[in-house]
Amino acid sequence: MMIVGNGFDLQVLHHYKQLPTTSYKDFFDFCQIRDISVDNLILQKMGDLQSRGDANWSDLELSIETLTKEHPQAELATICSAAIEVRDAFSHFLNRVVTSDLMTHLSGHAQRGELANKTYSQLLYDIRDAENLKKIPFAGKQTYYEIFNFYVVNFNYTPLLDNYLFLDFEQFDPEPHEHVDRNFEFDYDPHKLITTPGWEPKSSSYIATELVHPHGYMDIPRSMLFGFDDNSPSKPSQELKPLVKPYVAQLNFRYGELFNDTSLFIIFGCSIGATDQWWWKNIAKQVVLGKSSLLIYWWNPDENKKATADDVFEKFRDVSEISDPDHVNKLKEKTIVISYSDSDERTLLNL
Repeated sequence: MMIVGNGFDLQVLHHYKQLPTTSYKDFFDFCQIRDISVDNLILQKMGDLQSRGDANWSDLELSIETLTKEHPQAELATICSAAIEVRDAFSHFLNRVVTSDLMTHLSGHAQRGELANKTYSQLLYDIRDAENLKKIPFAGKQTYYEIFNFYVVNFNYTPLLDNYLFLDFEQFDPEPHEHVDRNFEFDYDPHKLITTPGWEPKSSSYIATELVHPHGYMDIPRSMLFGFDDNSPSKPSQELKPLVKPYVAQLNFRYGELFNDTSLFIIFGCSIGATDQWWWKNIAKQVVLGKSSLLIYWWNPDENKKATADDVFEKFRDVSEISDPDHVNKLKEKTIVISYSDSDERTLLNL
């Protein structure tokens, strides 16, 4: 299960030197220029936080959560109306950013570079030491006829990731061989780190892929979710329901059963914040049980100030609310952190 956040979209837009980007900061500027409802409570909150120098002022969903805590229950309907206005404006904004020309360029680039196939078949390439590779549950299987099932959770509203990961016929032939039906070759050990005698690092197998947008899609504005996670074990109030993402997206019903069947979780391009805590808690729970491992990619804007693996792990541990020392150790034993900057070589979701 690969969970991909806005870091991927920003990477694509930066690669093509396109402005504005899909960031909430650029969206806020767009709203100011277009004079989109100066009375909107959410945009007002963002502006107030910006004027105070708050480091997280552009986190739109954090502003929504803060407003629900600051305002009485009777005013939640007004916040919901503001969220709907922001949602519709954001859909309009994204359609201006993610143009047909951009999609065409990305499509051709992905096809020529076989980028989807590389991400799927070489996803372990970025792991460069044997001890981390051994944390992957299936890294030492050496079996054939496996079905590699990639379930991609796209947190973004745009189709950029869908475009990138589409397995066109240039990259993928469903039946490439004359006498066998296997169609996928997965590399268990791209850097030949495991030296066990007789070890064959590649597996002739099958591939299945599925990509979902749990937060909605830009071309269907009313599908786009803006809100936050709610830790309360009880149902949210009727007034709060439209803003509680796990409730509106029916996360337990639609995705809850998938975690138990997942061997490897990958997090890429995500801030790993409380807004999507439902996902992080479910992943952590599964890893602690010892059935799965976790691979976290963490981008550093300054290559001279990279976050350490411990820094990133602690951020994930904290937001997933794992505190029992034994559980913390189990989580750490199965977590791999790849802290990288733009100049570093990378295979997964790279351009």
